[in-house]
Amino acid sequence: MQQWLVKRMLAVRATGSCTSVSLRRDLLKHHGIEVDPCTVRRVLQNAGYEWLPRAQKPRHTADVKRQRKDFANDIVAMTPRQVKAKLALCMDGVVLTMPPADTIARENFCLGGETHTWRQRDEHSLPALAACDKYRKQVPENRAVPLWGGVAAGGFSIIVFHDRRKLTAEEWAEGVEAGKLRSAIQRLSPARQNGPWTVLCDNEAFLRAPASAAAHRADDIHLLKIPPKSPDLNPVELYWSWLRRALLAKDLEDLKQGRPTLGKTAFKARVRAICASAKAKRVACACVNNLHKVCKEVLRLKGAATRF
Repeated sequence: MQQWLVKRMLAVRATGSCTSVSLRRDLLKHHGIEVDPCTVRRVLQNAGYEWLPRAQKPRHTADVKRQRKDFANDIVAMTPRQVKAKLALCMDGVVLTMPPADTIARENFCLGGETHTWRQRDEHSLPALAACDKYRKQVPENRAVPLWGGVAAGGFSIIVFHDRRKLTAEEWAEGVEAGKLRSAIQRLSPARQNGPWTVLCDNEAFLRAPASAAAHRADDIHLLKIPPKSPDLNPVELYWSWLRRALLAKDLEDLKQGRPTLGKTAFKARVRAICASAKAKRVACACVNNLHKVCKEVLRLKGAATRF
């Protein structure tokens, strides 16, 4: 049985979701043996496998490496305190996903089988285990909850929930003109109620559009863009990882307690509640503090990607 579980795991993990629950079902289906998921986990752990992210570190061109080193040098030239003072907000968008109502699909979703898999620690560079998040990218609109937010030394703040996965330049400019970005900054920096403010962000096209640029200028907001394909250089990405884990823990608790899946309004309320917690504030602050350390690692690796 133990040998079969390891062999089955090695075959399945390269093609899609591979969790202790799915392996338990396969064992029952193919051999009529029923065991607890914890037994499956113990067998795999004893064989040297751990439940770890599938993602590989991205590879960068020489030009992107140079841009990453330039960015890292600018950050490292400042003290961590100066970095926190300079960056009024580190922002980005994320698409959160509500669990499906179907019991089996919901169970697989809560176990995070698309983003994690069973692997050994030195297998992070295997092509077969490259980052795989097809399930969440293909999730229907009625289960997708997109939002933009940001972290700063004062915590995390939601800028806007939106309906479609991607904001348009017009939608973003209208939000900025309505004071949503300014308010997010002010909530996290009570002592800095007026600009100029520097906001760290990625290279989304709608942020560079003329309408968006005009709205930023009106609020005295200056964008500091990270190099391309460099999520490790935006502290809010760490926060999104934590938020997803916190939401999944709640989803799994709902599943275990037999509670129905949340509607979109209730799910947004849960997101707001988690983000308003004292723990969320500590996590956000730690994410910002980590930028200095990440930039030092980028310089040590000569511009290569880090495991942020």
